[in-house]
Amino acid sequence: MKHPLSRLRRLVVLTAGLCALASSLSAQTLKLAYTFDESTTTYASSGELAVPLTSRGNFQGAGADASGVSGLPGDRAWDASANTTQGAVTPANNAALTTPATGLDLSQLTGFTIAFWFRTEQSLDADAATRLVYKADRATTPVGQGLTLRSFSGRLELRIAGPAGEAVINSFDFPFGSGYNKINSWIFVALTWDGSTIQYYCGGRDYRVVLAGSGAFTGPIVNNTGNLILGNTSAFNRGLDGLFDNFRLYDGALTKAELETLRQSDAAVPSVLPTGGPLRPMAPDFAVIAAADSAQTLGAAQIVRLASGRLLASHEQRPVDAKDDTAATVISSSDDGGINWTPRATLALGSARLIATATGAHVLGLAEDLVIARSLDDGATWSAPIAFGTGQTWNRSLGNVWQTSEHVAVALMQRITRNREGWTHGELAPVVWRAPAGADLTQLANWTRSDAVSFSDLFDKFDSEGKAGRYFGVPFRQPSAAAEGDAFQRQALAPVGWLDANVVQLLDPQHYWHNAAAPTWHVLTRAQTGSAGFAALLKVVQQPDGSLQAAPEVVPSGKKTVLLPLPGGEERFNIRYDSVSGLYWLLSTQPEDSMRRPDRGGGLAARRVLTLHFSRNLVDWCFAAIVADNTLGDVVDAALEIDNLDLALVSRTRGSASQPDLITFRRLRNFRDLTY
Repeated sequence: MKHPLSRLRRLVVLTAGLCALASSLSAQTLKLAYTFDESTTTYASSGELAVPLTSRGNFQGAGADASGVSGLPGDRAWDASANTTQGAVTPANNAALTTPATGLDLSQLTGFTIAFWFRTEQSLDADAATRLVYKADRATTPVGQGLTLRSFSGRLELRIAGPAGEAVINSFDFPFGSGYNKINSWIFVALTWDGSTIQYYCGGRDYRVVLAGSGAFTGPIVNNTGNLILGNTSAFNRGLDGLFDNFRLYDGALTKAELETLRQSDAAVPSVLPTGGPLRPMAPDFAVIAAADSAQTLGAAQIVRLASGRLLASHEQRPVDAKDDTAATVISSSDDGGINWTPRATLALGSARLIATATGAHVLGLAEDLVIARSLDDGATWSAPIAFGTGQTWNRSLGNVWQTSEHVAVALMQRITRNREGWTHGELAPVVWRAPAGADLTQLANWTRSDAVSFSDLFDKFDSEGKAGRYFGVPFRQPSAAAEGDAFQRQALAPVGWLDANVVQLLDPQHYWHNAAAPTWHVLTRAQTGSAGFAALLKVVQQPDGSLQAAPEVVPSGKKTVLLPLPGGEERFNIRYDSVSGLYWLLSTQPEDSMRRPDRGGGLAARRVLTLHFSRNLVDWCFAAIVADNTLGDVVDAALEIDNLDLALVSRTRGSASQPDLITFRRLRNFRDLTY
């Protein structure tokens, strides 16, 4: 969101930011600094090394007044936007900025920060390999001296020479229109090295600095005595088509907060953003993956990001008035970050879970029994579904995929008794299926499954002890005196149960439920209780013989708990763990009014908005954002995937009679900025 400022206000902000900048960045020496504010094509350095940059090439020059990042009078940029080509193409783009940079010995650096802004007129998706910063012995690889930073297939790539040879460190790869790969938009780039780790940071005029990738490099840097070149190589044939502004080089690593100060100062935006006003959806815009026709209904969607950067999405479809178990799954792919989608296959299965491993892309689902299909070409073509032959009855449900470098796990719902008709959630058991990450997932022998414990085994109005509703884990800690009693008296409704399971692991060794003695998974499921805001919980523990055993979780007081608060836990939800922030992210729907009588317009059926929460421990959930509202109908059955800096989201929009069901894709940018 842009924050409108008068020119006077922006000048005040810029002046204040520069004053703060001088004091906040004093720990590192500014070696080189070029603002490009001159109206000539020679640019002075305001850093410790007072060496000028000289521009060269046929299609470049001093930018017009106010062409710089801030857009203020007097702020200019170096302008190479007259180029019609970018990178190694014909005719060669020979625009560049160059200086001998006398006194800059890379081998003497024990850390550095390189920061600058660029605005390109062409996408970085193609292998243009535009050099942005170059002080190296060669334009081709491997680099034996110095370093070079180039664009490469939607990301940035640093090649840096150390005693052990060339190190190659990539940023995240960005689909067109995000991160470093935006056109006609100012992008802030920062690269830091603290002596052991290279880190990429990315920002913009309208969004804060975020981490954009990292890699190990211990140094020292092998020096190169050649010129420092910005916007091209020494051969002057891999240039930038666009604008370049505010280049800085420090002799140490700046912090993320210091880089954010730089960004705010350059862009002349306020450090404190305006507050107040109602909450609004953060991802209202969407791309349509599929729309139902008059003979179809559409079902829940899933999404996964492949190592190549391609996104795969799945959704169910079935004929109108068909039974729930009569479903097909449509697989679609996108190579431009979710803008356009191509249907790839329609598979005879439902309740799909998308899994991506080194052995291929997979769809695990139901077709009477469990079945799995695989793609070996990034989702372009798919095998026929392969039946596992478990001989069990599995219920149609959805959930997440938990994946580490060692294993992949899903939680599926098995029906283990048939004592009730209709709403049978109480007879279902979450079963964790786990396989090694490198195994052939199409082979049943490579999967290990947990035992089955139904909800009615634990929590039943008619159980022999007559103590329904005990499993709340209250009191959490053992009090000095406690009276035994029921947590609540359940009113008449369909039997309490669970469905739609998400499986996670608790990685914090300080967590009450972290198990250092044995691998443990926690299954959080949609809870059918007649009320809102609760999920159901079960743990699965690996035994010494490798088997997986399910049991209720126990709180420190000794009480068992199978229900715990979770926003939107009464309907389908989706959980992903983000290793960068160390947080669990929850995508769920918000009920309209669970306390109003259904015959007076209330109830749990209406889903007004799709919301995002985060948690450090799976118990305390912090509100992050409204993702989407119900402008076109209730937004339900949603799933999320982490796509570098963004969340990639798919959902079903449940339309009215005049509006068909839609499967939609949304992108919530820079989601980690929502934490607090």
